[in-house]
Amino acid sequence: MRSLLDDKRKSKQAANGGSICSLNLGQVESHSGKVLNKLVVKAADVGPSTCAFEKGTVLYSKLRPYLNKVVVADEDGMATTALVPLRCDQSRVMPVYLGHFLRSPDFLAFDTNVVAGAKMPRMVMGEFWSYPVPVPPLEEQRRIAAPPWPNSTASPGPSFPICLAMLKLKVIVGQRCRSMN
Repeated sequence: MRSLLDDKRKSKQAANGGSICSLNLGQVESHSGKVLNKLVVKAADVGPSTCAFEKGTVLYSKLRPYLNKVVVADEDGMATTALVPLRCDQSRVMPVYLGHFLRSPDFLAFDTNVVAGAKMPRMVMGEFWSYPVPVPPLEEQRRIAAPPWPNSTASPGPSFPICLAMLKLKVIVGQRCRSMN
């Protein structure tokens, strides 16, 4: 996971006098990647337990990961620190693809089993950072991550789990072919 991110790029902090989008877990719908309601506040009113994000940042909820709250930001803002900002190296991975992958049944099965804490379970971040995300070529990512998706008005297309299974099969077959040479 970590190798897909651009750790050198830092999000801009809001100017104290301006307004900014503020995002917390209650505003993110489970399983869909949708922000239910946007809250715009004065930058000076944003609390200390927040992190800056910019448009295109994938925000992953490390708190109660079984709720499957992952969103790709459509504007700059500030979020609770329970949402981990993942700034993709876009020469390697598309934010929309990574967002869909983090909401996929395969990753959800992983992240719900790698938690610490009984009252407020949270992702064990060492395990999260070392998770091997399947990364197809960018053109394949565009195809996989393209609409339509559930709750879309467009006609049905391939589901992410099916595309992910096909990708895994390609990787397995490719590894077997390389090992035979």
